[in-house]
Amino acid sequence: MQYSIKRTVGICDDSRYIRHIVFEIEQGFQDEFDDVDGWADTIVLYDKGGAAIATGRVFLYDQDNSIYKLGRIAVVKQYRKHGLGAEVVKELEKIAIEKGAKTLLISAQVRSQGFYEKCGYVATEEKYFEEHVPHVKMLKTL
Repeated sequence: MQYSIKRTVGICDDSRYIRHIVFEIEQGFQDEFDDVDGWADTIVLYDKGGAAIATGRVFLYDQDNSIYKLGRIAVVKQYRKHGLGAEVVKELEKIAIEKGAKTLLISAQVRSQGFYEKCGYVATEEKYFEEHVPHVKMLKTL
């Protein structure tokens, strides 16, 4: 599938819209937006018609260990199963590597653990809840 990418520092309206639809409306999250949105590197993928179809963010999580955290990865429902989630992960990883990342961290929904394992991430600890959804911490060493 053809797409274009927009990268911003801080959340943009298109990313906010996708996350609202996917995380708040579809999945029922209450606390989707946070202070990190003001400064994290954010990407949005657009289809060839210019519609925003996927998003994600990455930010420095631990300066001492050069750990960057990827998150808020979301794909609009009708565009799922086209490999766009993996494309978002790859683009976020590129940004983190540009900035000097040695390790990548994802707080993954347990139901998405297999997807992230295919992207090279390894679960590191017991499951925990973020709001009402089970999550697992996953790492990828570069």
